[in-house]
Amino acid sequence: MELNRRNMFRIALLITFGIAVFWVFENFSAAKATFFWVLSLFTPFLIGACIAFILNVPMRAIERHLWPNAKPPIAQKLRRPAAMALTLLCFFGVLSILVFLIVPELIRTASSISAQIPLFLTKIEELFNNINQKLPEITGQASSLNLNLEKTIESFFSMLGGSVSMLTTGLFRFVSLLFGGAAKAVFGIIFAFYLLAQKETLSGQFQRVLTAYNQEKLLGRLTHIGELTNRTFSNFLTGQCLEALILGSLFFVSMTLFRMPYALLISVLIAVTALIPIVGAFIGCIVGALLILVQNPIQAIWFVVWFLVLQQIEGNLIYPHVVGSSVGLPGLWVLFAVTVGGAVGGIIGMFVSVPICSVLYALGKEEVRRRLSLKKKAPPKPAVQEKE
Repeated sequence: MELNRRNMFRIALLITFGIAVFWVFENFSAAKATFFWVLSLFTPFLIGACIAFILNVPMRAIERHLWPNAKPPIAQKLRRPAAMALTLLCFFGVLSILVFLIVPELIRTASSISAQIPLFLTKIEELFNNINQKLPEITGQASSLNLNLEKTIESFFSMLGGSVSMLTTGLFRFVSLLFGGAAKAVFGIIFAFYLLAQKETLSGQFQRVLTAYNQEKLLGRLTHIGELTNRTFSNFLTGQCLEALILGSLFFVSMTLFRMPYALLISVLIAVTALIPIVGAFIGCIVGALLILVQNPIQAIWFVVWFLVLQQIEGNLIYPHVVGSSVGLPGLWVLFAVTVGGAVGGIIGMFVSVPICSVLYALGKEEVRRRLSLKKKAPPKPAVQEKE
């Protein structure tokens, strides 16, 4: 290898990278703390970038259909602010509708559950008494294990009363974290407005910097990756939202017809959790079944059965037509992405892991296709002659 300036720079960069990796492994705790400290500094900007990316999907559609044939310059200048205003109006409108629908239903559900809990505990105690009367052997074992429901509840509340100071400290910490998160969210929303308003300007500046440093090849590659990422995330977000809306509507109509309790609350809960691929709707099913169980255990069983039926209908009929192959990722890789994303980033990791894995999968397919095409164009290797 020729030791020119470019190769020497690559060698120095590789050595620096190796030293950095060695330092991270030797000082893992300090490196982890430094990473999370830097991440906390950039959290508002990351929140703003995520908000801008999500709002950019409906904003582009609105901007595309807003005064499409208008020629006056004033119309061109007002198109972006008007599209941003309509996007925010739609976003906060949907959010307000959900709040006004869910909060009263949530209050009624909480009051109903609090009224049903004593009756539910009484039924459980009666069930244990019936079992004790019908099965003497179990009665002896239960008495030896001191299975007394009232004593268990009393000990639970006494333990809860002894933890008041700990709960108070946790409450203050929660309030401080809540205010800190709200401040970061507000700053992120402001940053998102700037990104949406000046996205073409920022893109042009980035392109000029790479062009000035003779990085046209890198610019083309990054542009292709950016377009692929934008298209994949947009298709995934649109498809998941539409699929969640359809699934929530199906649950609301069917639960209302079957006269199941908490139809609106559970339907909205399933629609929101269904945004998480594969496992999201099952989280909503578990919470909904627990809510119904307090009021009517038989209906809770029927709810789980009906959920499994609707999941089959949604998975085999609705999802392929609504979302289809928009993300272009096989089912096995979707399961892998959701599992790894949930382990790394929790609920947010589950949500973003599928489009990220889809982008990496598409880039990998392109690279394999490129290498195979180069092999086909390459001249065949000469056959090795055997020595006599």
